Amino acid sequence: MSLDFIIIGAGAAGLSSAIYAAKDGHSVRIYDKLHHFIQNDEDSYPIGLNPRGINVLKDLDPDLVLYSFIKNETPIEGWSIYQAGNDKPFVNFESGTTIGATRGGVVYQLYEYAKKFDNIKFFLNQKLMTFDIENKTLEFEDQDSKEINEVDASDSRIIASDGVWSKVRRETHQYLINLGKEELSPQGEIHNWGSSFRLLFSRDNPDTLLNPTRHHIFSGLYVAVVKNDIKKWVVSLQINENTKEKFLLSEDDNEENIDSLKNYVQNKSPLVLKLINSKSKNNDDDENNEAEYHHFFQRRTFSGAVVIPNKLNYDEFILFLGDSAHSVNPATGEGINSALEDAYIFKQTLEQNKKNDYNNLFQKYNDIRLHDVQCLSKYAKYLLDGWNANPTERLARTCTTIGLQLGKKLGIVGETWNDKSFGSSADKVTPYSVIYKTFQKQTRLLLPFNRLLCKIIVPLWSIRYLLLIFVSAVIAKIFIYPLLSSLI
Repeated sequence: MSLDFIIIGAGAAGLSSAIYAAKDGHSVRIYDKLHHFIQNDEDSYPIGLNPRGINVLKDLDPDLVLYSFIKNETPIEGWSIYQAGNDKPFVNFESGTTIGATRGGVVYQLYEYAKKFDNIKFFLNQKLMTFDIENKTLEFEDQDSKEINEVDASDSRIIASDGVWSKVRRETHQYLINLGKEELSPQGEIHNWGSSFRLLFSRDNPDTLLNPTRHHIFSGLYVAVVKNDIKKWVVSLQINENTKEKFLLSEDDNEENIDSLKNYVQNKSPLVLKLINSKSKNNDDDENNEAEYHHFFQRRTFSGAVVIPNKLNYDEFILFLGDSAHSVNPATGEGINSALEDAYIFKQTLEQNKKNDYNNLFQKYNDIRLHDVQCLSKYAKYLLDGWNANPTERLARTCTTIGLQLGKKLGIVGETWNDKSFGSSADKVTPYSVIYKTFQKQTRLLLPFNRLLCKIIVPLWSIRYLLLIFVSAVIAKIFIYPLLSSLI
């Protein structure tokens, strides 16, 4: 029995699930609002492919063409974390299992591979406008002609991989609310990041002291190589929605904003400012890379939300994959990896469901995958809460992370989430639910203890000068004044 799949959204989850469906003999139609898949690296953002995602690319393409593209990108030896204004890391986290790339680069390679299949048809430049679940019809608008194309999905199954702000998920949620069946909705909790990201780029092969095989995390800056062959670096600036530095969100590249941007980066890390300003080792460039600062204000910002799903399917009509189902935040390092794994689980479900003519295909997928991605999203929510926490809570969480690393070195604590996700032991891919359960056990006592400790330390630190004066006065009264009196 052959099925007809309509896939909405041609990202990593949509393309890889399309390939698996096509290999299983099914017909696939992919709709996306993009005009094309040739994407400049400056229109994308840096990602890390860990063994979870890499293994799926190997499975998708036994000839390893997909993997060879990834293999030639930058291996990530680890992450170095810095304090603001300090160019020496205070924490290093080792990896050796993860490869740096860009989302756009990976998606383009998947697209090129998907084009080889005759039973995959692409409909690009098509924006989803309406989704009538009752009558099983979709309307797409051609982005150039503005012509509306109606698609009959009554004999098809829909895979929604249309991103964190998924229109399919929202329409399904509203439809079920109207029916009084909200408990069947795929939409669970949605937590806005509360911040966005904007990118600065170095010249090719700049002169820098930063290690290109490591990713560098400063306060509000994420710095990494995105093109291994030319050693091009990206600086991702995290911008809080309530930021006082409004110029970071501006589209006006006037001299005042450019000077403010330079000062902002300088205060975060002089080493990063030098990286952006540095001339290429290969060419004689203009001084200080001035054009790049102008480009910054012309680039888009990336934002998102953490989505904790309630379900991953609606009956046997719609299946949700990738960000449309369980979007996370960049700090997890699992966005594209979990999307690729979604497709692999979909492949397994296809194989297991053949005998009963795929009658319970989407429900079986939900039963297998839901708990695992819920645990991933809950961990992402923990990290998101840390982003937006007050100074006391942030300090408590930092102390907890450092405490776990120290505990691991002393043999008190086993492998952490980071170790099993993209660290030195990530080669053995572990389900998110198992890693999350370990994380909960490891932090159950340590985090509350650090919260209590920090509630005491932070107020004392804020009045440290008054405390110093008070202690000095007490010492003087008890020891120094009597000594002076005896001498007089």
